[in-house]
Amino acid sequence: MRIIFFISIIILFFSCKKEESVPIPEIDYSYLPLDTGVYFVYQIEEIEIDSALSYYDTVRYQLKTVFESYYSDAEGNNAIRVERYKRNSSLQNWSVSDVWSANYKNGTVQFVEENMRFVKMVYPSSINKTWDGNAYNIYDKEMYTITSIDAPAIINSLAFDSVLTVTQLYDTTLLYKYFKVEKYAKNIGLIYKIDMNVESQNITFPNVPVENRITSGTIFTQKLIEYGYE
Repeated sequence: MRIIFFISIIILFFSCKKEESVPIPEIDYSYLPLDTGVYFVYQIEEIEIDSALSYYDTVRYQLKTVFESYYSDAEGNNAIRVERYKRNSSLQNWSVSDVWSANYKNGTVQFVEENMRFVKMVYPSSINKTWDGNAYNIYDKEMYTITSIDAPAIINSLAFDSVLTVTQLYDTTLLYKYFKVEKYAKNIGLIYKIDMNVESQNITFPNVPVENRITSGTIFTQKLIEYGYE
C-alpha cells in the first residue's frame, strides 16, 4: 500500500508540474494598440451629393487624435482618453473637437465615440472572424468581418507591410451602396476609413458602379498622413 501511495504522489507531482509548464498565450493587440503619448494625423474628406437640388459639396480638413492618458472609467475599467483636434489645413493651429475613450475588454478593443460604444476589434484576429460592432450601443446589429490580414498597403505615400481590414458593412444593389471599411496597420493602428452611403436613380448604365453614378448620398474618407509620439 505504501508503494502504491508514493507512486500516486509522484504521478500527481509530475502531472501538476506539466500543467504548470504550459504557457498561457497572450493576446496580440498589435493591430490596434492603445498606448499613451501616441498621435495620428488624418486627412478627412466629406462629400455630400443631392443631384435633384444640384447640390455637390466637398469639405476637407485634418483630424488629429492623441491617446492622452489612462484613467478608470465608470465601470472601473482601465481606459485611455482619446483627444481629437481639427484644423482646415497645416497652416492653422489645432482646435479641440471632442474627447473619446478606448479600452481593452474580454479580448476586444472598444471605442466610445460621441457616447456610443463600438467594438472595433476582436482577438485573436483571423480571416472571416465576425462580431457585432454595435453590441453595446443602441444601433441595430452590424456584423463586422475581418476580410484581410497581414496584407501590404500604401496610404498617402506611407507604406505598411502588415495591414488588417475590417469590413463593417457591405450592402449594394443597382440602386444603392452602403459600404464601411477600416484598415489597421500592425503596431500602429487605424490608417484608413471609408463610410459610403450613396444611392442612384440613374440605371441607364447598370454595369457602371453605383458610386460612379450617384444621385444622392454621402462619402466620408479618412487617411493617415502622419503619426508618432508627442
